[in-house]
Formats: sequence, structure tokens, C-alpha cells
Amino acid sequence: MTDVKDIEKDIDKCKSAIRAIKTETVPSVSFLPSSKSEVLDKGWLEALNSEAARLHDLEAKNSEVLEKLRTTLGGFESARKLYDRIGVLKTAILRAHNIYRVELVRHLKDFRQLSRPVDLETDPKALSLKAERDEKLKDLEPELKRLEVAGEAAREIILEFRPSGLPDAVMSMGWATSTAR
Repeated sequence: MTDVKDIEKDIDKCKSAIRAIKTETVPSVSFLPSSKSEVLDKGWLEALNSEAARLHDLEAKNSEVLEKLRTTLGGFESARKLYDRIGVLKTAILRAHNIYRVELVRHLKDFRQLSRPVDLETDPKALSLKAERDEKLKDLEPELKRLEVAGEAAREIILEFRPSGLPDAVMSMGWATSTAR
């Protein structure tokens, strides 16, 4: 799954490729003694400029996507961390429900052995078990809903990302330009 680091890396690759393309345009132009410039290979220069413009537009679009993603993620450094937190919350909610059920079954089992019916709406033990569960869920459920909305928004934003397709090391006239910072 695409995440913040992947988008950052692709933006860096675009910037590096644009720098490499700019250096490749120099041999396509010659300066005459009369201080005029002459294009030696117009087709090659147009192709380089076209690719540089494409990468610049892609870099701008992906930078916008990255900013929107960071805003949507809030305090999370990556979408993966957000989804991990959602998983933790779902597990905690499920656990609270399971503990309630197990404790309630134990309580009801004691009453069945005594052959007495139990009214769950008025039984103090059943009500205290329900209150304990509700107390645990009070903070978890709203946070889960908020994060699920943010997670869905992050998925939508990530779909807007357009990878450049550039390799990790951009090749330029036989020289590898590293994308590392």
C-alpha cells in the first residue's frame, strides 16, 4: 500500500530527474562568438523540456496530495500507523464486549443452578457488568469512528497519487543521480 514515505520518495525522484534533465539540455545549445545561442538538436531539446515539464507537473500534483494526506492523518506519521491504531481500537472494543459476555454468562450460570430467573434489566450484578463495559467503550467508540473517517479519507487521497515510474537512481548521460537527501 502506498504511504507517506512512498509519495515523498517519488517527489524526490521527480526533483532529481528534473535537475538531471536540466544538465542534459546544456549540450543541446551552443553559444556563437556573436553572443547568440544556437540550438544544436531542437527535437532532443524539446523532448527534454517536455519531460521536465511533465515531471514538474507530476511533482506539484503529488506534493499537493502529500500535504492533503498529512493534514488528514493528523498526528499520525503514516497511514499505516493510523490503520494500526484502528485495529487496536477494534480489538479493545471486541475485548470489552467479550469480557462482558463471559462475566454475564458466569453470573447467569450461578442463578440457573439455584433455579431462579434473572431479570437483566434490574439485576444489580448484570447492571454493574454492563456499566463497566459501557465505561470502557465510552472513549473507544468515538475515537474509532473518527479514525475510520480519517482512514477512509486517507485512502481516497492516496488514490490521487500518480507515481512517476522513475527508478530509484535516475540515470543521466551515464551518471547516476541519487535521490537520497
